[in-house]
Amino acid sequence: MEWVTLAVLCWAGFYDLKYKKVPNWLTYGLLLAAILFHSFYGAVSMSLFGAGIGLGWFLIPYLLGGMGAGDVKLLAAAGAMAAWPGALYVVLYSSVAGGIVVIALTLKRVDFQDFWVALAGGPRRFFKSIWMSGRERRKEKVPYALAIAIGYAIYLLL
Repeated sequence: MEWVTLAVLCWAGFYDLKYKKVPNWLTYGLLLAAILFHSFYGAVSMSLFGAGIGLGWFLIPYLLGGMGAGDVKLLAAAGAMAAWPGALYVVLYSSVAGGIVVIALTLKRVDFQDFWVALAGGPRRFFKSIWMSGRERRKEKVPYALAIAIGYAIYLLL
């Protein structure tokens, strides 16, 4: 069942990459499937605790406007499937993968010619350039579902 979950998370990640959102039917369906799966083994409480860990991990960044609700719900569903204590590893690996995804997307969008011109203009011009480009990019959405899929894959492989 874990590999089916990985396939669903990968699909959600690529959907998020393309459309910048995660469908509710997918997150709720995965959460329900996880609880049903663990109910056969008598581990519903562990699954619900894993969902709580996933939900709580991204709740503050969501409340601060740093990510969408779909990402929070998807990590809760992935945490429910990993259950306790696997959910801790999933959130840890997803967070590291999210940082790498953000860096990769940032480097993809950097105009290196402007970077070197600003650097040659001195420290004041360089930092002003970084500040202005950061202000323009703060409204961009990061496909964090892709990072959740990567984090879950790392959890399965380790």
